[in-house]
This record gives sequence, structure tokens and C-alpha cells, in this order.
Amino acid sequence: MARDLSQLGDSQLRQIAALGRHLSARSKTQLPLQIDEDRSARLGAAGLRLFRALDQGISLPDALQKAGAPPLLKAVVEAGLSSGRLDEALEAVTETAADLLRVRRELSLACIYPAVTVVVAWGILMLIGSNWFHLLTQSFEDFDQPVPWFVQWGGWLCENPGGWLYWFPIGLVLLIFWLGGPGRVAMRFPGLSGPKREFRRSVFLKVAALLVEHDVALPRALRLAGNASGSGQLSSQAEKAALQLESGSAGGHWTEVLTGLSDYTRWLLFTGESRNQLGEMFADAAVSAQRRGRASLDWYCAIAPVVVSAVVCGAVVILYAWLFFGGFLSMLNAMLNSFR
Repeated sequence: MARDLSQLGDSQLRQIAALGRHLSARSKTQLPLQIDEDRSARLGAAGLRLFRALDQGISLPDALQKAGAPPLLKAVVEAGLSSGRLDEALEAVTETAADLLRVRRELSLACIYPAVTVVVAWGILMLIGSNWFHLLTQSFEDFDQPVPWFVQWGGWLCENPGGWLYWFPIGLVLLIFWLGGPGRVAMRFPGLSGPKREFRRSVFLKVAALLVEHDVALPRALRLAGNASGSGQLSSQAEKAALQLESGSAGGHWTEVLTGLSDYTRWLLFTGESRNQLGEMFADAAVSAQRRGRASLDWYCAIAPVVVSAVVCGAVVILYAWLFFGGFLSMLNAMLNSFR
């Protein structure tokens, strides 16, 4: 089963984008897929292995598998070859890979300003906090009042920096590096499920449109499109719909099984089949899904840096207000209590 694009690392996404663009361009211009080793090496280790396998006369899907390319790319290639439009099938997945790389870069950049703010705030706390909390503690003791726990904690933190002073910024930098690399693949950023779902739908619908327009049997078209989408849900639903079509069961229309698509999309497919325009409806729905996915990603890339900065910087301001002004107000309250 092909994995979801969002579960792939950056290197694999770049691999899909580079190989997909190259294969799409050569297929569109009807040039042979084989190229010399110097040019194939520019596409990475997988590209070099791929074109060496092609030189041995291996079919393109088998060569992709032998080269260690992601299973999703192999599924898209098989669907593209079946439809006779390899270039368009590859464009659908390479554009999605490029969009995912873009949003990951935006999220990485969004972490820079909050990280700098936290490091600077930490440095200021270490520089001035020791004297401040020492004075507060002394004032509470002079007025014979109990020292609040957060003043004690702040004083201990500033007077015993030890490894804290150095390891906190280093740990923060390492955390950002991890989030910018392998960690951001594992993280499920809130708000990204919608765009990812639309991109899976667009790949499924685009590949299905190419297959149906080139007279591939609908059950086979659904299976190939499901594998190419990289969505386990769509793949299993497409398999159920294909089995329903092949068995001729009267358990409802096959579009009812595809609950991974929107109700409007399923209505379009139902209408398109009744009017013998199923391929056109698949294509129109694919364009709409891709536009929705890109619009959602553009909005996310615009709002995510603002939200991250507001949350992190706001938390720093609240912590400072609590430690410094909260301690000062507690001291004033202790002074009033001592005169009563």
C-alpha cells in the first residue's frame, strides 16, 4: 500500500518531485526515459539506480521498485501507464509533493522568531533575575512574611544556573532542528488535516479521470486511483466500489461507498455516469479539490507564523509578569499585612 505523502520525509518528497518532473517532461515530449549517468546522478541516488535499471530493460514500475523509490510513485506510474498519460498522472503527485515541502518550510521559518524570543528572555532572566529575587526574598523575611513558592523557585533557578544557563538554549536549538527535520514529519500540526485530505482527493480524482477517459475499465481505474492517492481510506473504499461493480450487486450505487469524497463530489460522479460524462466529472472534481487544498495551505502558511509567535511570545510575557510583577505585588501585600 502506498503511503500518504505527508508521512514521507523531505528527502523522499524531493525525490518524488525531482523524478516526477523529469519523467513527466520526457514522457510529454516523447523522449526516451533513459539518460546518461551524469544527468541521472543529479536526481539523487534513487535517480541513478532507476536509470541503471531502465538500461537493463526493466519496466518503469519495476525499475522504480528496484531503485527504492517511494511506493506511492510506483503506484502513480502504473496508473499513468495504464491511462496512456504518464505525464499528467505524475504532475498530480509532484505538485502535491511540492506544496507539502513549501508548507513545511513555512512552518520551520515560523519557529525562528519565537525561538529567538525565548532565548533572549532566558538570558535576561539569568542576568537580572538573581538580584531581583534575592531582594524580594529579603523583603519578605524583613516583614516576617512567608516567601511565595514562585519567588523561591525563581530565586533558586537564577542562583543555581549550573547547566540550565547553557543547556536550555542548546536544547531549544536542537528541538527546533528536530522539528525542522525528521520531527516535523512525525508531528501532526493542527489545521493541516483539511489540506492533506483535499490533496489526497485531488490525486485520486485526477488519476481516475485519466484512466476513465482512456477507456480503462472503471473497477480497475478505481483500484489504481486508490493506490495512487496514498490514502488508506480511499484505497480501501475504491476496492469495495470496484468489487461492487464487478459483482453487479444491488446494494446501492458504487459512489455511495466512496465516503472519503465529499457528498457534492459523489453527486457529480453519479450524475456524470448517468450522462456518460464520468471522465469529465472526475477531472472537474480533481481541479476543485486541488484548488481547495492550495487555498487552505496558503491560508495556513499566512496564519501559522502569527499564531505561533503570539502563543510563544505571549507565554513569555505572562511568565515574566508572573515572576516579576507578581512577586512585587505579593511583597506589597506582605507589607500591608505587617502593619495590620
